[in-house]
Amino acid sequence: MKKLLIATTALVGTASVAVADVTFSGYGRFGALYEDDRECTGDNATGDKCEEIRLESRYRLNIDGVATTDGGVRFAVRVRGQSDE
Repeated sequence: MKKLLIATTALVGTASVAVADVTFSGYGRFGALYEDDRECTGDNATGDKCEEIRLESRYRLNIDGVATTDGGVRFAVRVRGQSDE
């Protein structure tokens, strides 16, 4: 039983070394876009005007992680996801 307790204590003690600082940032927006003189092209080219108002949205999400080893080496990573419609 003592061996099991010592092993789990050592595991918990080393778990804090692997923890990195993780931050989330970014932006998002949406709205209506109005174009007065928009021309139809492709399948919509019927001679009529196309829709003048359309919905538009955009977002970007940044996930940053930083970790420092016991020797002082700093590792950083950034993951970026974005969508533009």
